[in-house]
Amino acid sequence: MIANIVEVDANGNFITQHAVSSDFGTVAWNLKTKTFQTDPACVQGYVRVLVPNGYGTAWIDGIQLYQQPSTPNLVNNGDFENGSGSPTGWTLPGNSVGTWSWDPTGVVTPGIPNPHSAKISISGTVSRSGSPAMQSIAFPLSPNADYLFTYWSKSSGAGGSYPMIANVVELDASGNVIIQHARSADFGTVGWNLKTKTFHTDPACAQGYIRVSVPNGYGTSWIDRIQLNHQ
Repeated sequence: MIANIVEVDANGNFITQHAVSSDFGTVAWNLKTKTFQTDPACVQGYVRVLVPNGYGTAWIDGIQLYQQPSTPNLVNNGDFENGSGSPTGWTLPGNSVGTWSWDPTGVVTPGIPNPHSAKISISGTVSRSGSPAMQSIAFPLSPNADYLFTYWSKSSGAGGSYPMIANVVELDASGNVIIQHARSADFGTVGWNLKTKTFHTDPACAQGYIRVSVPNGYGTSWIDRIQLNHQ
């Protein structure tokens, strides 16, 4: 099965298409990605999915197309690919409730054969509070500005009162917490999903950091490709 993004000009004429192939055989849900640049004449487009020459049964779901941010990612090592023993720029703690680890399973990324992610595991099937929080190093933020916060997450047997939650924490120039902007991941057992949130910073905001935890839950959750872009 092949999914295509078809580019069309202002008159509805075909310009080009960008194809992403799925898998042969019997496989579970897999994330497929492709980046491309549109033609100068492109005005609109549509998604076209077909099996050009094959047989069997194939499923497709969660089709998304979004414009890449034009501003740089403010989160250092948000894809968890850099480091030795632990990901650079991140604190992955553990305690009696749960443990964060650097996992060799991440979102499929072109050019990266073995992508990494961060994983938190909380044993049992009873909701537990007090899990450790993973944190990034601080980065500069502008006051009274719009930002787009995105990340990818997946989970296995996650349940309880709250799932994994990722926060952008705003700080003033002295390092005092002003406010945080939260985006929750999923309960249950699900594959990689993109999570997004937009927000406007406080007039006193000068910097911030990413904080990820499971406030009250259990199971295993992964997070990858954390991005924060100025809008």
